[in-house]
Amino acid sequence: TNVPCPKDISHYGGVYPYVRALDRYPHGQRPRQRLRCYPAGHASGGFALMSLYFLFLSARAKKIAWYGALLLGWTIGSYKMLIGDHFFSHTLVSMLLSWLIIVLIARVVNTRGQKTEDRRQNL
Repeated sequence: TNVPCPKDISHYGGVYPYVRALDRYPHGQRPRQRLRCYPAGHASGGFALMSLYFLFLSARAKKIAWYGALLLGWTIGSYKMLIGDHFFSHTLVSMLLSWLIIVLIARVVNTRGQKTEDRRQNL
């Protein structure tokens, strides 16, 4: 996304100007290499574990898996925010994107599984 980390922004002692995800850099201040600080990649590793929600059958196990993954993702995200690698919005967007992707994959898998089961019954 070519967005600098907070510690790399000039306001916080870095060398890059503050630029949002879809904004252009001011003339003459474009970084030499692409910056990759948005969204929060480390936190998304923890949030990816929210997929375990679809593995379990009992409601209790589903809640434990989901909340455990949220806790892990936010713990990692909070640490990265504290050391200046991300803003809160970076971690929030990572969480939302992770959940959206997980739900879409689960829906595709369940739809294909249902179609396969329907074909077996028709044979």
